[in-house]
Order: sequence, then C-alpha cells, then structure tokens
Amino acid sequence: MGTEKGVPLPETDAARDAKMAEILDKMRVLLTGEKPQAALRDPEPPKPALPPKPCAPVAESERELIPHAVADRLMAGQSPVQVYREYRGMTRESLAQTAGVSLETLAALEAGFDMIVLRKIAEALRIDVRRLL
Repeated sequence: MGTEKGVPLPETDAARDAKMAEILDKMRVLLTGEKPQAALRDPEPPKPALPPKPCAPVAESERELIPHAVADRLMAGQSPVQVYREYRGMTRESLAQTAGVSLETLAALEAGFDMIVLRKIAEALRIDVRRLL
C-alpha cells in the first residue's frame, strides 16, 4: 500500500478483500492447525439460457423528434424521468403501474439527488461516493 505524505492511499475493494481473505486463512491455520487452504475462486455466474436480444437499430424514419420544450427542460437539469413522464401525458401512478415499480420508488427517482450532498455524505461515512450510487 502506497503512502503520500504519511497518509495511506485507499485500497481497491478487490485488494482489500484479498488481503482480508489471506489474513483470515492464516488465522484459521493458527487457531485450528489446519493446512492452508488453496485460494478459493468465486463461482462462475450462471450462464443465461438465451443470449439477450440486441436492440434493433431504429430506422431514421422511425426516430422520434423531441420538442424543444422537452430538450430545454432536460438541459436545465430537471429529472429526465419526470420530464419524459409528463411529455407522454402519464401520471406517476400510471407510470409506476406500467413499469412495475412502487409509487415511492418512482417519486424518489423523479426527485433525483444532489451530487454535492451525496459527496458530503460519502465523506462523512468515509467511503467512496461510488458506493452510494
């Protein structure tokens, strides 16, 4: 692990997990007298029965033109979920039901989040902000 001005640099999750596994293995050998275990491999994820279908290319004539008002709202930073829902003329309830999600989940998605606040929370928790995304 490298240091910069005496401060340890953060390790990657994989490196930290490997080091923890090594320490636990050594402790098990010391406490039980067992032989060291060979490095355990993570089981391979199950293979899907059928490969996912690729998205069909959209013909130029089938492309939907989005009105300037919608594009302006998106560029202004409004919630894309809310902007497109309203553009389609859907209520939260109808979109939640159609998408198969709870109304609370949809409302949270539309509310979005503030990256500055999220960074502050991650800093307070002493974790990488990517763990909260």
